[in-house]
Amino acid sequence: MKKLSPKDKTIHDQFSVYGKNAKEWMNKCVLLLPQIEKNQIWAKKGFSNIYDYARKIAGMSRNKVNESLRILGKAEHLPAIMEVIERKGIFAVKPIVNIATKETEQFWAKRASEMRKSTLETFIRDYRKEHEGKIKESSASQHIANSNVDAHGRPGAGSPMINGLDKPNLFQSSTEFSCKNIQQDDENPDFRVQVSMKLESETIDALRQIKGDDDWNFIMKKLLKSYQKEIEIEQKQHEAEEKPQAVKSKNHTVTTAIKNYILKRSKSMCEHPNCKKPGKHIHHIEPFALKKVHDPDKLVHLCSEHHQIIHLGYIDDSTSENIKPAKRTTILWKQVEKLPAYDIKNVINQRIAEYKH
Repeated sequence: MKKLSPKDKTIHDQFSVYGKNAKEWMNKCVLLLPQIEKNQIWAKKGFSNIYDYARKIAGMSRNKVNESLRILGKAEHLPAIMEVIERKGIFAVKPIVNIATKETEQFWAKRASEMRKSTLETFIRDYRKEHEGKIKESSASQHIANSNVDAHGRPGAGSPMINGLDKPNLFQSSTEFSCKNIQQDDENPDFRVQVSMKLESETIDALRQIKGDDDWNFIMKKLLKSYQKEIEIEQKQHEAEEKPQAVKSKNHTVTTAIKNYILKRSKSMCEHPNCKKPGKHIHHIEPFALKKVHDPDKLVHLCSEHHQIIHLGYIDDSTSENIKPAKRTTILWKQVEKLPAYDIKNVINQRIAEYKH
């Protein structure tokens, strides 16, 4: 990128000031729209409708008028949200007007004040997944527990069943693996999943011997757990071979070897578990200023939105410091209303947030 000459910079600065002022005055016009509509001022001035009035006087599009009236209508009884609108504009609160209530307006107004619109949208998505997910997980666990056990504590109709292990003649599936959800009825809400697999006879015999008198669901969980342990051991061996050592440095920028390792591990994507965006920032979970160390196990690749959220202190990753980023879960990336002000790590993160954003 070429540098601006002094003359170019003067022109750019003037344009930026005028643009900022234009946004400010446009926002003032937007805030008057509800009164203009309520008092039918557009009709009294001889315009055919409010869209014609707003377009000719303020240069507003039809879509902007509609969105402004909709958002202001939802926020008119939420003073904290209205205050953000007056400072940052109508679209700064667009992501939160459908979820903010009298009880939660302060919570959401603070986030809308601090975050960019795209960051706020990301925060809301994570918030919904974390809070609604717990409810769904609890309900689903209870449902599965009830469906897998009958009145006598034995495996019920809801238990997964592998066809062919109890009835070999049914082992004629045309596919390697298939699942079929058996339709629920009103009298029996418990669901069942019928699983068919095409296996060699030796494998079937081995599975029968392993099963004994145990429930198939119990056996499959044990087999999966054992297999997952093998995979983890292989991954650890692979990582140990290629992972660079932690490096002490005076420079905040990570070394090329560590950067390449992080990019390969993350596949150049954000490593937050709820995110599918490209990674943009390599973040030190343990602030670099504390120990001045680049440790691959304490670095994580983040998109711009999650990078801002974590620096604002709305993700508590303190429990994740000794856990490899690839192994972290939503629980370890728990959202918080605010980390303690006296937490030195949080103070550093906030200072960085103020500088970068």
